[in-house]
Amino acid sequence: MTKKQAMKKCRTLIQNVHKDLVKKCEELMNSGGVGLGDYSNDFIAPRIIVKAALKDEADYFMVRDCDKKAVNNLKYF
Repeated sequence: MTKKQAMKKCRTLIQNVHKDLVKKCEELMNSGGVGLGDYSNDFIAPRIIVKAALKDEADYFMVRDCDKKAVNNLKYF
């Protein structure tokens, strides 16, 4: 795979993730699991919601056991 091919696929994944994250954030806010009224009009509640949505989305990006080393290696960059 070339860098250009990989970037095209990354862009596609990112577009899909964006849609999924927006949907998941709405679901989380509607779930009653976080009391938005308990927070000031700052970024604390949205950060909590986005982090939970990101963790949920990360579960969909399961990789083969043999690729986990590569994923862990990229965390250091």
